[in-house]
Amino acid sequence: MMALLVFCGLTTGLSWPDGVTFLMSTATATRNSFFTRVQVVSASSLSGGGTFQFRPNLDELLSLEYSVGPFDLDGDGRLEFVEDEHFPANLDTSVKWVQIPRVKRWSRASGFVDVSKEYPRYYKERVISDLERRLTTEQDPALRQTISHAVGFLKGETL
Repeated sequence: MMALLVFCGLTTGLSWPDGVTFLMSTATATRNSFFTRVQVVSASSLSGGGTFQFRPNLDELLSLEYSVGPFDLDGDGRLEFVEDEHFPANLDTSVKWVQIPRVKRWSRASGFVDVSKEYPRYYKERVISDLERRLTTEQDPALRQTISHAVGFLKGETL
């Protein structure tokens, strides 16, 4: 059984069933943006001299546009998280970019790992259809082209 705890303000915590792994989620609003940061801290033990472990880049997600979760996207009892990534990934400032969601799963051994290819239904029913709707209303030709490329990328990867 997982327990959801509210620590203060916009920070929430979640403990894994193992009792030694904790997730901290912080939603932050700035003048120009809103983002969610998720960090996982695991402990070797909670009694007598246990150590905490946090590995930057492995145990951390940052999402600017999509709700991070945790979710159980396929009903298997395992937790998945969603982190948005820039598309195209190169962040060329002369190219328009969009955020696309990537499904991640956390493990003590590997941290957060991209498992997006395991969720074709999520991409087909929610992500690709949302991007295709956005494509029909977008006025900027360069951004329309980027959205079109993102749809093609996601279809090729997940369908």
